[in-house]
Amino acid sequence: MELFKIYDIDREIIDVAIKTYRTQKIKIADNLIGSTAKIYNLTLVTRNINDFKNMELDILNIHQ
Repeated sequence: MELFKIYDIDREIIDVAIKTYRTQKIKIADNLIGSTAKIYNLTLVTRNINDFKNMELDILNIHQ
């Protein structure tokens, strides 16, 4: 059973990350994670929702 899937960073993710960075100045690592979640319509599980709050993502904080 596969619990996790690894996504490669491709041109589409980079393009979304660049557009996001130009308007929101999100740190590059968080930006790439958020952009990947956005492209693949994934729920992002994180404790630090503030880093992603302006990216219009489905975010789950299991510690709340």
